[in-house]
Amino acid sequence: MEAFKKYLPWIIVAVVGLFLIRKLTSSQSTRLVPQTQFVETLQVDQFAESRASAFEALLQVVGLQIGADAETERARIAGGITSRAQDIERELSLRSLDVDLSKANIFAAAAEREARFSFQSRENDRQIQQGAIDRYYSSRNTGNIVGSISQALSNIFGAGNRGGIFTPPTFPRGGLF
Repeated sequence: MEAFKKYLPWIIVAVVGLFLIRKLTSSQSTRLVPQTQFVETLQVDQFAESRASAFEALLQVVGLQIGADAETERARIAGGITSRAQDIERELSLRSLDVDLSKANIFAAAAEREARFSFQSRENDRQIQQGAIDRYYSSRNTGNIVGSISQALSNIFGAGNRGGIFTPPTFPRGGLF
């Protein structure tokens, strides 16, 4: 039992040393700035179908316009605009309104998706920043704990009487030789 008491300070120093080495090596891998990788993903055109139908309607409007112009010209040559030309012009204006409505729907859907993506991006940035802050305070608390353990050991073994440096009582003060 007397031999155990003789080596008790060395055992405690070894345990605290192992604890400090483990903490210091694990804290070196803590990154305060998150690392991200850029991955290119295939971008799918979500509005391709809507755009195709809008262009199709636009082509129909252009075709009707050309047809209406030709018929109007023929009717004018014949002596006046007939009711058929008026019907075509009415059809043309209705198709034009349909195309405008399609365009408005496409732009509204695109704006909604852009706002949703922007919100998700900001939320992701906020979470990354919060994680970095949490890691910083965790490493700071670990440092405080290690410091308080060191101070407690120096108070227990009387390091304050020898200038703040812990020297086990088994060695003489003059050195080893």
